[in-house]
Amino acid sequence: MTSKEFITALEDIGYEPRAYSGRGMYGSSCVGVDVEDLGHLFQLGYELAANSPDPDGTYPSAPSSDSMGLGYILYWRNFDWPE
Repeated sequence: MTSKEFITALEDIGYEPRAYSGRGMYGSSCVGVDVEDLGHLFQLGYELAANSPDPDGTYPSAPSSDSMGLGYILYWRNFDWPE
């Protein structure tokens, strides 16, 4: 699955992907989504698996997360944000 395909899969299930540069990424950006709480992690994983299977049977790795004060961002370092 490419970064663009992953972004489309997230949009298809109602998330708004954005570029995010997490800790230790030194300015490079990856795909991220804002969520209210980490409970959304399980919902997002289920929805991706149920609605957007990758044709070769692979799925995105587990995301990293950072607290954003009033919410969290889930981000996938293995999916570079397309320029």
